[in-house]
Amino acid sequence: MQKALARKFEEFRYCFQHDEIFRDQGFDREDWSRHRSWRRHLPEGLVTVRVLHSLGYPVFYYIACSILVCSYAQWAEDAGAPKIFTRQNQVRSQRYYIALLLTSFAVGLLIVFRTNSSYGRWWEARTVWGGMLNITRNIMRESTSWFPADQEDRLLAVARWTAALPPLLKMHCRWQKDVRLELQDRLLPHELDYIASVMNPPVMAATVLTQLVAAANLPDMLQISLDGQIAKYVDSVGACERLNKQPIPLAYTR
Repeated sequence: MQKALARKFEEFRYCFQHDEIFRDQGFDREDWSRHRSWRRHLPEGLVTVRVLHSLGYPVFYYIACSILVCSYAQWAEDAGAPKIFTRQNQVRSQRYYIALLLTSFAVGLLIVFRTNSSYGRWWEARTVWGGMLNITRNIMRESTSWFPADQEDRLLAVARWTAALPPLLKMHCRWQKDVRLELQDRLLPHELDYIASVMNPPVMAATVLTQLVAAANLPDMLQISLDGQIAKYVDSVGACERLNKQPIPLAYTR
């Protein structure tokens, strides 16, 4: 009973981690049916709690600053404190309106820029990841069709390393060094030892696939086609590294 409760608590705590809060999940037929319903505009309890948990500190900080400023302008200045927000014989609300008018246009432009930039980065990452899925399919489609029948062991090795490409890239983008737990059901023990010892596992996995294709002694045109798919995967790795290491300019996000 205690182990079950502890497991439930860990699952609940995991829901509030940063990468889990903002993770986008693929839609199936039932998800699209719910998405077309008017109920999708209603607040979701768990999602609201998770967002407040993630953004609670900055939100409460700005609320506290606003309460402090308003309290000073409303009561402290009338009680004889130095006039910071109002002047003598001037309506207090007029100066507030001027401050809002001067800053609202710039803030609106900044929010639009950040929204467009964020969506552009998200869509590029989604396009790269979807392209990588097609790359793995093409590698296996061509390998199973072109490898000779007497090279079944080498074809199985290609299948193992191809299946390892997506999780290797995922862990590489998340700076996760321990690949054994994720790939223990896909790679052999000596393959796990090798890939865990290199600096860039996705690129080295692509190198292993290139060596397997070269050792198969396929005709030149077939080998060039397979190597082209592997090269596309390396391009996807580079695109993900660029998105991962180069954020939106900090001047626009602070």
